[in-house]
Amino acid sequence: MTVVAILGAGLARRFGSCKLEAQLHGRPLGIWPVETALTLGVPVVYVTGPDQPTFLKFGAVTTITNPDPVRGLGSSIALAAQHAQRAGARQLLIMLGDMPFVSAGTLLRLIELASMGGSSACQYGDDTFGPPACFGRELFARLEQLDGDKGARALLREAATLAVSACELRDVDTPWDLADLNRQPPAG
Repeated sequence: MTVVAILGAGLARRFGSCKLEAQLHGRPLGIWPVETALTLGVPVVYVTGPDQPTFLKFGAVTTITNPDPVRGLGSSIALAAQHAQRAGARQLLIMLGDMPFVSAGTLLRLIELASMGGSSACQYGDDTFGPPACFGRELFARLEQLDGDKGARALLREAATLAVSACELRDVDTPWDLADLNRQPPAG
């Protein structure tokens, strides 16, 4: 079994407010990856900060609270890995809450790649790799030790990589990023 963990505990400093609640084509930004993950038919968890977004109150996903999100992305990944370990998962697929256009097809390919080699990640440009990323159970203990802003970057150096379109990997860091995405037709 694969567990999907969507990371949404970030402080959104560059955005200036709770960006995951901000509207993208009439729906909260943070709900987009949830809806995609749910199509996979596997357990989905959402790692939030102490203030849970209102769009998560519908109950289709399990929430995990990161009590100290200032510690960085690594602390959220560690919590997700602990959850996956307790759930008996064979893989943990990490997504970001501010990446609305990642497709289910990409997620399935990452899961397949990780099942052959332990981990997989998306390729950004020539030599940069990042989320979404999938990790086999043998890496959970290392993920559980993460802390800080670098996330699982060191583990991704060993990952099988998947080339994905830049449009699919767009994230929202600023209000201008969101405005730009709202000017474009919805993906899908």
